[in-house]
Amino acid sequence: MLGMLTEQLEVLSPTFRNAKTAESCHSAKCGETSVPTSVVSESAATARVAILLCTYHGQHYLAEQLDSFAAQTHENWEVWASDDGSEDDTHAILADYQSRWDVGRLSIHFGPAEGFAANFLSLTCNASIDADFYAYSDQDDVWEADKLARAVQWLESVPADVPALYCSRTRLVDAENNGIGVSPLFNNAARELLRETGKTSP
Repeated sequence: MLGMLTEQLEVLSPTFRNAKTAESCHSAKCGETSVPTSVVSESAATARVAILLCTYHGQHYLAEQLDSFAAQTHENWEVWASDDGSEDDTHAILADYQSRWDVGRLSIHFGPAEGFAANFLSLTCNASIDADFYAYSDQDDVWEADKLARAVQWLESVPADVPALYCSRTRLVDAENNGIGVSPLFNNAARELLRETGKTSP
């Protein structure tokens, strides 16, 4: 994120099939193709998704993000929030949603206070978080209503013994959630990165 930009993901930020897949993400199969959701398999509809949300001084956008979770057409999800020592109203907002949602929908934890990477890692390595799929969320994202449904359906199409990671392009918005563009295509961006790396390698 740059400056005041917030992110709105069209489909899904990195989502793993299961914990073993997360451990093997270096060999993950990535997808960016849109998946029609008119016909959803029973297993995809019932798949349990753990949303891993890290927060730090996120009071300005957090409520909108949590509302976008509640609006998901894929309804079998739970949020694991790790706050990294916020001194604004972030924790109060989390506690408010926890009190209004069903029991088990939102679990609040204290992060390691060592930066966002360590915070996400603390959730990733939390053995008590058990789900079929894991979705990573920034505190200032706003998710499309079919985000999880599309991602889960695509991941279900990958053989169970194949590690899978689903990503999409990101729709960039301003502080008022007005669209201002989209991220580069993953394949093109990765190809350009490899080209630049090759230029500087011996």
